Amino acid sequence: MEYASVQVLLVEDSSVDVALIREYTRERQDGDLVINLDVVGTLADACERLSVLLYHLVILDLTLPDSDGLETLSAIIEKARKIPVVILTGLDSKKTGIAAVQMGAQDFITKSALKRETLIRSIRYAMERSRLSEEMDVMREDFVSTLTHDLKTPLTSIIGFTALLGNPQFGGISAEKLEFNNIIHHSSEVMLSIIENIITLSKLEAGHLKYHFASFSLTSLFSEMEHTFSIASGLGKVALTFSCPRGAEVYGDSLRIRQVFQNLVLNALHHTPPGGSITVKAEREGKGLAVEVADTGKGITVADQQKLFQKFAQGSGESRGMGLGLYLVDHILRHHRSRISIESAPGAGTMVRFALSAEAWNE
Repeated sequence: MEYASVQVLLVEDSSVDVALIREYTRERQDGDLVINLDVVGTLADACERLSVLLYHLVILDLTLPDSDGLETLSAIIEKARKIPVVILTGLDSKKTGIAAVQMGAQDFITKSALKRETLIRSIRYAMERSRLSEEMDVMREDFVSTLTHDLKTPLTSIIGFTALLGNPQFGGISAEKLEFNNIIHHSSEVMLSIIENIITLSKLEAGHLKYHFASFSLTSLFSEMEHTFSIASGLGKVALTFSCPRGAEVYGDSLRIRQVFQNLVLNALHHTPPGGSITVKAEREGKGLAVEVADTGKGITVADQQKLFQKFAQGSGESRGMGLGLYLVDHILRHHRSRISIESAPGAGTMVRFALSAEAWNE
């Protein structure tokens, strides 16, 4: 796509730098872009403009009166994920510029090297990189969607039929065959959970992950989870209990909260040895519910806890799993205005805590 005219938001509080960039973008040579520059001096003003106006690109100084450092970039990306960003950095800030690119900025320019040619080239290249990245995101999402659909369809059938075979009302089978059947059922549930995590990650990274907030019954969700994991806990010889006040309702995306509990319980089952226990408990607290997921598993070292919610992170000695479950749990809970905390030590089990609101908030 070739742009003849581009709308650029310059976020810069230095009048000297603003005047310089205005001059550079005002000058034109044959074939140059027509750059329409809009200037604000604070992060708050930038976020407000991005809420109501359309821009092709943002030129961003990381040091502003109301924000400083990479948090400034993070706020801009959160507000306008699809708009390419070019970073302006100070004289000795190349490391910061590189870190900004790693976070999602398309390019960076040190102010000491700011020239007309450098600026125009950076704008062109940033927009082209963004266009190519968006095309790749669409291709990746289409691929993941097709692949996961083709995998989910047979898995759903396997889960349904193994549940039917395990139902005594369908007809009795030997204890040995029932155990084999339950292993197939649980393995299919685990695979389906992995696929759901891949789909969620794909949507998240493409900026297409949507939340649908409404009040729903946490009591009913706990009852559903207890039934879902009854086979898995039996296979692992782990005592799994769910406890929730009768009639408890919370505000959130029921599908995503279900994914939170599914990932936490599967993770606890993976790390709890036979004879151990897992307790999922919700209690009324203030205007919501406090939730705990506790296990008597092997526990987590302090070093591993530091990276627990990073994408693709695994604990020491771990070789199974993709390291997506807890990363997505953290992301989902943040969007429910909740933060997750962990208490754990090697050999002492793990306690996960977070809160869910019973009241709606302004989205």
